[in-house]
Amino acid sequence: MQMILRVRAFCVRRFAVCEYFARNLSKTLDKRSVGAYNDIEHLNKCSNEYNEVVMKDDKINEERAEAVDANAVGGDAGGGEGGIGAEHVHADTVAKARAAMPDEDLLVDVSEFFKVFGDSTRAKILAALSVSEMCVACITEILNMNVSAVSHQLRILRQSKLVRTRRAGKEIYYSLDDDHIGKILSLALEHVTEL
Repeated sequence: MQMILRVRAFCVRRFAVCEYFARNLSKTLDKRSVGAYNDIEHLNKCSNEYNEVVMKDDKINEERAEAVDANAVGGDAGGGEGGIGAEHVHADTVAKARAAMPDEDLLVDVSEFFKVFGDSTRAKILAALSVSEMCVACITEILNMNVSAVSHQLRILRQSKLVRTRRAGKEIYYSLDDDHIGKILSLALEHVTEL
């Protein structure tokens, strides 16, 4: 499932033209349907179209970057065509930030990770699990929700590797996958309460 999420994130990031394919990729891969071939053909077509657009945009962005670099080195102090003036560009700060910038794929993974925190029900479940390991019945009691809704959210949390399970007889207990999840949640709560 992790591979499906990574492929989906890649498709969303790289092939914005193929939103249909990105949204339905996990369904297609799960069903292994005959339509998967058609979806792949559609992706290839969109990929070629998208690459043409990206190549044009890359060329434009390179020309803009060269113009900014020329201004920063000692070109137009007024900023040229309405842009930021050279006195506002701090080359050392920009270079340091570029060097420290994480890989694009890693940032997409981080973005997907934080999207899971974006649902209040999942945040409540994580907050409850930060106190103790619990079964679904306990979580539904705490959140005052039905079992199917909680189970659905737990499945998402488990697939994102935020929650792990432990079986004891017929009962399944849920807990935070590791200490990082609890720390992230507590830091987020601390930040929000400061506002």
